Amino acid sequence: VMDRCFGLQLAQWAPKAESIPAAVEVLAQQRMEARKARNWAESDRLRDAIASMGYTIEDSPDGYRLSSK
Repeated sequence: VMDRCFGLQLAQWAPKAESIPAAVEVLAQQRMEARKARNWAESDRLRDAIASMGYTIEDSPDGYRLSSK
């Protein structure tokens, strides 16, 4: 009711899709490979490089998730 009353159009709202730069995706893939090889120093270095570009990487059982800081 409030949605119609105030015209907020909440039913049509969706979060905007975040576009991750290709360079960040490449670093994330390299980090994934370093983790598979148990090269923790390289994995940490790549995580720091991703962070310096303004993104965070979150590991999951299915891979990783990137988001802007």
